[in-house]
Amino acid sequence: MMMMMMSASSFASDAMDEFRPSNNTNARRAFLQANGSNGALSTTQTQPQYQASQNYLTSPFKGNKLSSGSASTSPLELMQHPLHLTDEERSFQLINKRVGLLAGHMTHQLCQHQQALRNTKLIFNQLLEDLPALCTTFKEAFRGADGVDTGRIFNEIDPDKSVGVLNILWHCLSFTSRGNSKPLALFRPDKDPVFTGRILAIRGDFLDISHTYDTQQFSDLLSFELASLYIPSDPLEPAIMRIPHLGEEEQLLNQGDAARLFLLKTIEMVCGGGLLHEQ
Repeated sequence: MMMMMMSASSFASDAMDEFRPSNNTNARRAFLQANGSNGALSTTQTQPQYQASQNYLTSPFKGNKLSSGSASTSPLELMQHPLHLTDEERSFQLINKRVGLLAGHMTHQLCQHQQALRNTKLIFNQLLEDLPALCTTFKEAFRGADGVDTGRIFNEIDPDKSVGVLNILWHCLSFTSRGNSKPLALFRPDKDPVFTGRILAIRGDFLDISHTYDTQQFSDLLSFELASLYIPSDPLEPAIMRIPHLGEEEQLLNQGDAARLFLLKTIEMVCGGGLLHEQ
C-alpha cells in the first residue's frame, strides 16, 4: 500500500509542476519582440499571469470556457504556437492531459480486474463441482464406523454459485467468491502488487453468518477466514494461497490444479486439528 501511495504522490507532484509558470524568459522575450514589444520583462507583467493560474487551480473546473481573445485562432495554430494561449487555456489543456492519463491508468486496472474475475470464476466453479464427490469420499471412509451418522456429511451450493458449504460431522466450512466488486491488488513484500480475484475459505456455515454480517464484502468475513486463494489475471501465473496464521507466507498453486488443492489443504487444516472447550 505504501508503494501505491508513493506512486500516487509522485503523479500529483508531476501534475503541479506542469501548472507552475515557465521560467523560460528567453522564449517569451523573443515572442514579445516579434509582436512589437521591446522584450522587457517586469515583475508587474509576470505576476498577474501567475495569479490567474493559481486562481484557476483553486477551482479548475469552475470556468472552463476559453477567453474571447482566442475566438479567431484555430486549434491547430494554438497547438503550433503555445505562447498564444492564455494561462486559463493552457491550464485547461493540462487538466485534459492529466485526466486522460488517469483514465488510462484506471482502464488498465479495470482490464486486469475483469480478466482476473474470469479466471476466479473458472476456478471457483471447479471447486464447487468437486464438493459432492468429496462428500461421497468421506461417507465411504466413515461407513461402518460405530456412532458415525453419515447424514451429517453433506454440501450445499447457493443458486448463484457464489457460495459452497461443506459439513463434515461437527466441522463446517464455507467457500465464497463474493466481494470481488472492484479492482483490488495483493500486497507482496519486496514484489510489485498484483491485481487478483479472491476466493475466501471461512469457518462455519456461510448462510448462518450472512444473517448477521454483510457477506457481500470481504471485510466483514475476515474474522472467520481460514485461508484465501488469490487468482491473477494471467492464467499462466500461479494462484497464491495465504493462510492468516502463517503470516505473509505464500503457497503457489498452478491455476489448473488450484481449485482441488485449495479445497483439500483447507479441509486438512480444519479436520486435521480439533476443538477446545471455551474458557
